[in-house]
Formats: sequence, structure tokens, C-alpha cells
Amino acid sequence: MADTVIVLAGVRTLRQAIRFKRQYRIKKIFAGPNIVTFSSDYDSLLASQEIDFVITPCDLVVNLYLEDNPSLNGKIFSWPAGVDTEYWRPDKSMNRNSILIFEKQNKGPVGPVEPYADYLRCRGWDVQIIKYGSFSHGQYLTALRSSCLMLGFVIDESQGIAWAEAWSADVPTLIWRNTSNVSNGRRYSCSTAPYLTLQSGLFFNDLEDFKIQFRYWEEHRDQFTPRTWVLEHMSDEVCATLLYKKATEC
Repeated sequence: MADTVIVLAGVRTLRQAIRFKRQYRIKKIFAGPNIVTFSSDYDSLLASQEIDFVITPCDLVVNLYLEDNPSLNGKIFSWPAGVDTEYWRPDKSMNRNSILIFEKQNKGPVGPVEPYADYLRCRGWDVQIIKYGSFSHGQYLTALRSSCLMLGFVIDESQGIAWAEAWSADVPTLIWRNTSNVSNGRRYSCSTAPYLTLQSGLFFNDLEDFKIQFRYWEEHRDQFTPRTWVLEHMSDEVCATLLYKKATEC
């Protein structure tokens, strides 16, 4: 018999864990954070009485899940997955003289990234543009190690692993801000970087606001210490310890 089972992903796996608990083969089930989009999915599977605690990637998702299933109140919490800070680390031998643009989505309210790249080039910066799904981890790491700043364009992030990887490589981020999205015909509140802090970067609303935030970054570069923040809050070790403590104390 297992005391606690944590199902990080997979509806099929979660259903199997529920069957095992009904058979008294396990005692506690922690479910999440990568199982469903809404807690009402799959006939509100996450609200099954056999599930002791539900894990989400951030507090915004906690609130979203509670909208559909208020019964989860008191048995739901947010937990960010960590990043490997030994792999995602800066290379001090490399020149960091370019700016990286991470284009995860270029349609809808985000729009094209070219005006941002043109603005940076006009100010004398070298610009790299990478598109989601078209590069390997190694290529991303190499791009980060040659960059002193990254711009991020995405509609919605439940956590923002790519941002945390950049921070771990000591690259601060300027992230396009978006606060709502639509999935399966439903509009909900969201963020493009739920864990962004003043230590790791800034949000911007549009091109004109970006120019303001970019100039702030240029004038206050010493303020941004993203790797220090990741080492304290989002390394694999820190996040695994948080989840272990939660699983053993609840």
C-alpha cells in the first residue's frame, strides 16, 4: 500500500489512482497540475471525493477551478514546477550583447513581433528571434547565453517554464501583458507570466509601453537578478521540497 500518490498528468492515470484508492491500495491522492484545463472537464473528475488535494500551476488557476467546483475550497493549492538550474545557467565566457525575442504566438491580440525587433535594431541592438516549437533545448540555451534580455510574446501561460529557464540563465524578461483568454468558447482570466517579479523582469502592454519599459531596463539593469530569484524560488530542488512537504504534512 502506498501512503500518497501524486498524479502530475494524465486523465487515464488519475482514474487508475482513484480505482486503487477505492480498493484501499493507496491512502491519499494529489492530482495536478497538468491534467485538465477547467476543473469541470471530464465530468469534474478533479472534484471526485477520492482526490484529497488538487494542484494547479498558479493562483489564477486555483481561482478558475473554484469557479466551477467550489467544493475544492480548502483542498487546492498552487505549485510551480522547478527548472534544472545546473543546465539552465549562464556561460560567463560568452558575450551577452544581443536581445532575444521568444515568439510563442504571433496572431490574435499579440500581433507581429517585427515592430519590436525594428525598434531595437534602430537603437543599435542585435536581435535574435526564435519561434516556439522550432528549436531544441540546446539551441534555446545557446540563444539565452548570448542574450542580456528576452522579450516574450504569448497569449496565456499557466506557469511559464520558458521564462523560468531564461531567468535561470540570468536573462531578465519583458513580457507582453494579457489578462484574458478564450478556450472552448469560454473566456477566463489569465496571465502571460504568473511568476514574473521586479527581480526577473517587467510587463508591457503594447509597442509604446514597451519603449518605456525597455528604457527603464536599460537605465536599471543592475536591479534585475533573475537567476538569484530562481535559485531561491523555482529550482528543481526548491520546488520538489515544497511539494514533498505539502504531501507529507497534509
